[in-house]
Amino acid sequence: MRKRSLPYGLLAAVGVICFAAGSILAPDFSRLGTLFAKSAASPRPVVERSIPLAQGEQAAVELFERASPSVVFIATSHMKKEVRIPGERWPVPIAEDVHRDLRRRWHDAPGPIAVPAGEDGRLATFDPLATPENFAWDSGSGIVWDETGNIVTNYHVVEEAWDMVVRLPDLSDWPARLVGYDEDKDLAVLHIAAPQERLFPILVGSSARLRVGQKAYSIGNPFGLSSTLTEGIISALGRTIRSGTGAGRIIQDVIQTDAAINPGNSGGPLLDSAGRLIGVTTAIVSEDAADPAHGLAIGIGFAVPVDTMNRIVPDLINFGRPSRAGLGVRVQSELDNRIDGVMIAFVVPDSPADSAGLRGGMDADTLRFDRLGDIITAIDGEPVSNFDDLYRLLDSRSPGDMVEVTYRRGAETLAAEIELRLLPPEDGGADEAGRP
Repeated sequence: MRKRSLPYGLLAAVGVICFAAGSILAPDFSRLGTLFAKSAASPRPVVERSIPLAQGEQAAVELFERASPSVVFIATSHMKKEVRIPGERWPVPIAEDVHRDLRRRWHDAPGPIAVPAGEDGRLATFDPLATPENFAWDSGSGIVWDETGNIVTNYHVVEEAWDMVVRLPDLSDWPARLVGYDEDKDLAVLHIAAPQERLFPILVGSSARLRVGQKAYSIGNPFGLSSTLTEGIISALGRTIRSGTGAGRIIQDVIQTDAAINPGNSGGPLLDSAGRLIGVTTAIVSEDAADPAHGLAIGIGFAVPVDTMNRIVPDLINFGRPSRAGLGVRVQSELDNRIDGVMIAFVVPDSPADSAGLRGGMDADTLRFDRLGDIITAIDGEPVSNFDDLYRLLDSRSPGDMVEVTYRRGAETLAAEIELRLLPPEDGGADEAGRP
């Protein structure tokens, strides 16, 4: 059979394809380089700014440059609720009260600690410093208060801290110790041994004449991102919130702002447009109602006013605790829901309440109730229904102020004029029974 030849057109096409393939497999690099040089993208020319920053922009830039050297980053270590101990097969859980007690004792005498490791009461000993995997780190913000190294922050930032490190804006790190705290106002003072030339104290303003609508600026370390500036306005004044600490006391005259405040901003400054401190950011209303401390801000943040700070911080530096004017009584706050008023548990000897003849129901020696104590129902005519009312009405008073205390004793309603006295630090704090 005669073989058929391929058409000449098809042969020509095959030849062209082979030539092209050869060109691809063995390209002329010199020609390709010329081609790419003509078609490759290059940076766009920079257009110089022809107009200066707007007045508001320039003011914000200058405010940040002045105030940011006074804002610090605070890193804290927290021992986990379950710890791994060498020699123990399973992680050992630590109850909250044990955890708190261990932390306090370790601060006084660092070294090995013993924790309950079983239902039989057996103790297991380990060195916290030798087991870093049992610790987690958290962060917050702080304010350089003075040139001696005192740093102001929120108490809830350091409440559960085992170790604290303050990072200054120059990126130097300094171990910190807790000088004093007021959990009722969510304030704490730390101290670092940094030299004076590295410390730039914040400019202190006043919160007495603030107006809703004026500019407010927050500087802090949200989510660990240092030196962050946010801008907003003062949204409201005179708010009342509860502190985020274990005491949960009310904080009065709080500043509300829409300047973005997120976890990590706590303890940082709220500033006016002159760059003066007007408050310390302390809390947010979060979209996470179950865990607001770790939720995101929704434009409602709160700051403890600087006038409150300026009254309390010197006490924290000098005495470690706040000194407040008060009556000198311990009240049974857990009865708030059962009675209309606040029942006195016992009266501090030689206190203003003692001089006025008020009586408690608890025997100071046995700590047992052997009668009903006087029930405070009003201060200067304002009703007192629970401990929060009593705390609120006395919190803003000063030593030497006279107050009229209305109280019930059995079926009688009585009143006494009492001069408030500055209570010593150990009597000015808060405990489960309440100390007004």
